[in-house]
Amino acid sequence: NINTNNTILVETTYGSYATSNHNLGNPAYTGDSGSLVGPAQDPSKFTSRFNAANMVTAQNFVAGNLPFDDPSLRNPSFYQMDLSLMKNFYVGSEKRYFQVRAEAQNAFNIRGFGPYNNDLGTSLFGLITNAGNSPRAIQLSARFVF
Repeated sequence: NINTNNTILVETTYGSYATSNHNLGNPAYTGDSGSLVGPAQDPSKFTSRFNAANMVTAQNFVAGNLPFDDPSLRNPSFYQMDLSLMKNFYVGSEKRYFQVRAEAQNAFNIRGFGPYNNDLGTSLFGLITNAGNSPRAIQLSARFVF
């Protein structure tokens, strides 16, 4: 919770445990694909990663007792494959050449999963609302080195 209604710039406070059960994970959670919500879908039909009943939102100017990070709750892993290919065509000597190159970011167009929504009190809390990677981008170029 960002405190924006103050002039002393107290930036961030944390929520608190709502019960004596300090397990923040949702026991019904089965995997990231069950938490991925599209823009036109009903969030209530998906399983949240977090158990909202075990925590309350941060209050202004109150330091909550939720941990800064919980090692048992991590965002989905991020991975993508980037590739580059290049070929030099020598002209006369090794000091002069024509180079052709192709570069691809996220070459295999791996969607991945974005981070979990952490806005406690909203219908999207604990759900994934966007893809983790940007779409594949390919760049072709050529240059003459002399």
